[in-house]
Amino acid sequence: MNSTKVSAEDQIRAFGVLLHASEDKVPALVGETLLHSEANLVSVGQGVERVREFLHAPPVRSAKVGLDWFHSQEKRDFDLALCEVLVPVFLPVVATAAMLVVMEDGARPIFAQERIGKNGKPFRMYKLRTMADTDGSGPSLGPDDPRATMVGRLLRASIVDEFPQLWNIHQGEMTWCSTRSLVGSEISRGMGSGLPRQGDLDLTMEEVLGPERYEDWYHGFYELVPGGLVSPFGNESIKIPKKDQRYFLKRAELDIWFREHGCLEVDLEHLKIKMDASLAAIERQLSAMRACTP
Repeated sequence: MNSTKVSAEDQIRAFGVLLHASEDKVPALVGETLLHSEANLVSVGQGVERVREFLHAPPVRSAKVGLDWFHSQEKRDFDLALCEVLVPVFLPVVATAAMLVVMEDGARPIFAQERIGKNGKPFRMYKLRTMADTDGSGPSLGPDDPRATMVGRLLRASIVDEFPQLWNIHQGEMTWCSTRSLVGSEISRGMGSGLPRQGDLDLTMEEVLGPERYEDWYHGFYELVPGGLVSPFGNESIKIPKKDQRYFLKRAELDIWFREHGCLEVDLEHLKIKMDASLAAIERQLSAMRACTP
């Protein structure tokens, strides 16, 4: 592969290879990934600017609202276009972060967890591992989860740990902006394994909402759409440190609001909130690296 001309599709395929690599393969893959992604300081910096330009003036236009927007071809076209713009930035960042995770404790850097997606079907959602190795079945306990590692806390602060979901989005299992996909045991007891698992919560959406409101939230929205990397609730959840009753009620409130008001403009608004933080963190790291470069 010519390292001076690599297509976005080639880089997305490289993304998939990295996600499925074992810890002993990561060092070699990181070197290859950084070479083929042209991951020098200038090109990554230019990539960050292209992402900002895309979010300011995306090539997709749509006046659709609500479920019409969530089910539209325009939304899928937007997802794929944003994947192509983001992968030149995300691929070297994920590769480097994966190496840091391996260096910290020697375990596999990519975490694949079963979540419930569109039509109630389970899928494997990818993340950079931010916690001490667990069985991977239970939900996170929130931003202050005591299982988080030192490197993991840094990755969470700028949502770099979520970047591997670009692969889920490209594969059509997720979308950039929608309700966040949950572990089955967070939705209802019936979707859990029936056995106690590390990180299991005392509450579920079904128990907190009650039959009527659960029907409206789950069957009226969650079940109908693929999950998203970004959501209105996701941008609010950081203000609720504990996954208690208030947390579940706020999720339902904002998800139901999103069902009625979701559109391209709302997607862009919430993507910008998350991406601004991530891109700023990447730029700070680039600046530090430039300062260290002779």
